[in-house]
Amino acid sequence: MTRFKIVVGTLVLLIAAGLTCHGQGVQGDTHLGTWLLTVTPPPGVPAFNLLLTFNAGGGAIATGQNDQLNAPPFASNSGPQMGTWQRGPNGTIAATFLNFAYAPDGGSGDAAFAIVKIRAIYEFPDANTITGKGQLLFCDLNGENCFAPGGSTTASVQGKRVQVEDIQ
Repeated sequence: MTRFKIVVGTLVLLIAAGLTCHGQGVQGDTHLGTWLLTVTPPPGVPAFNLLLTFNAGGGAIATGQNDQLNAPPFASNSGPQMGTWQRGPNGTIAATFLNFAYAPDGGSGDAAFAIVKIRAIYEFPDANTITGKGQLLFCDLNGENCFAPGGSTTASVQGKRVQVEDIQ
């Protein structure tokens, strides 16, 4: 009976370890996790930092250091961008993010007047490095009828994986 318990216990540990590895993307999903990016917009707009998380199953979330910026002529974003990703050719990841935009002067009251849509493609030169580019669009509140404000809206991104650190 004791031998049976040891075998069952060992199997449970092995299965749990396998599920953990799968959940953390060890089996080819090296993009899963959180990344600290520097976004370099077109000339005239300063670079900023962004936290981006890819989740298993195709979900993604991003938040930038200026998400709560409320300065004309740009609309204020509401905070985190919610998105979805899918695998592309040669290990790339394509993603689309959405978040709400509000008038910079509060002229629209408390209600959002548009959706900000970001289309992006990312490459992973190694397991801890991310590069890519993204395109900014403004859309109606259904995420449709999109347009690129002010000409060129393509930004480049580069960054690194956020590592788990020990408590010191």
